[in-house]
Amino acid sequence: MLAASRGRDGTPPDRCAANVNLVAEPCDDSLDDRSAATLVAQSATLPGYVLLDSEDVSLGGRAAVRTLFTYPLDRFQIVVDQWLIVQGGWAWCLSGGTDTIGLAQDEPVLEAIATTLELPPGGPAGAGIYGPRAGDVGRALEAGTDLAARALAGPAGALLALADDAAGLSVPAARTTAARDALAESGGLAADELAALLGELLGPVRDHACQLELQVEDELVLGWIAGDAAAVLAPEGADLGVLERMPTAALPVALVGHIPATPAAPERPGEPLELPPGVLANVLATRALPAAIVPGPARDALLGLTRGLRAWWRLEIGDRHRESPARHVEGLHADDGPWRLLAHDDLVRLEPVRPRDVFRTLCTELLADR
Repeated sequence: MLAASRGRDGTPPDRCAANVNLVAEPCDDSLDDRSAATLVAQSATLPGYVLLDSEDVSLGGRAAVRTLFTYPLDRFQIVVDQWLIVQGGWAWCLSGGTDTIGLAQDEPVLEAIATTLELPPGGPAGAGIYGPRAGDVGRALEAGTDLAARALAGPAGALLALADDAAGLSVPAARTTAARDALAESGGLAADELAALLGELLGPVRDHACQLELQVEDELVLGWIAGDAAAVLAPEGADLGVLERMPTAALPVALVGHIPATPAAPERPGEPLELPPGVLANVLATRALPAAIVPGPARDALLGLTRGLRAWWRLEIGDRHRESPARHVEGLHADDGPWRLLAHDDLVRLEPVRPRDVFRTLCTELLADR
């Protein structure tokens, strides 16, 4: 097992040290079969496991499968960039681990380390074969810890009224009383049980330093960040919602779950597309490309994107105590994968990206000040 970290002296107390591990195991499977089995084993072993991205790549001239996944561990949200190679009867798994707070900084370093991998022609020398220890993968956040995720489902209007009131907006007392009654009735909770749960869930809303809105097509997800804790209010079916409290480090995982996950197709266009804002608005409204677009390679690429368009999303983040304008990021998801939207002169620039890029962007924007 190889390991690398920032070192104890240079690691902030609220950061998980980055590390790199190499595991070798005897393997008679193909790369595809071994990769599929690994995903099943990880999802069954790691509580809160979420697969963010998977792609076929080449590492050191060898075929490999690269995955990005995340899971909670203690008070951190671990992110693992992993490469799997099958060679000569052995499966080699190179894993670079970090957390959501340091992903943007650590990912290029972990990727650079991976490019230096050299494997012996046979198996590993000696008898040292290392695998994950049960104690290392069983410490996900438990319900009794201070930062464990907690949630309350109920009428969306009632949850919104109480969140608005906690955030300092002017909400009539009669409306908050009716909201509490509706939540107590829908959840079968006694008044004291509901009060205790709401006090905990609404804590980050009351104390928030940062508020966010994630719009995905017609769906709106609200969020509040207060130090190490965050709260999210998301729709859950017709007229229902879920208010959830979680560690701030887990917030990007919660939000990316509302953005349609589409793997990036290998044959997708590699070049950005540019079009006027009005054309993009028409595409989003009609899911059709205006006939006035001049024929050519760019039109063909845009036509393919339009036909496969699944969702538009926009994340807006505002600081409560600052007068600076809100930050925002925006993107599209299509059948061939995600696209980043950027303003470029008087045009909108659409850049093809991978799901891992979307997740890294969310981590950067939401956790930049941590």
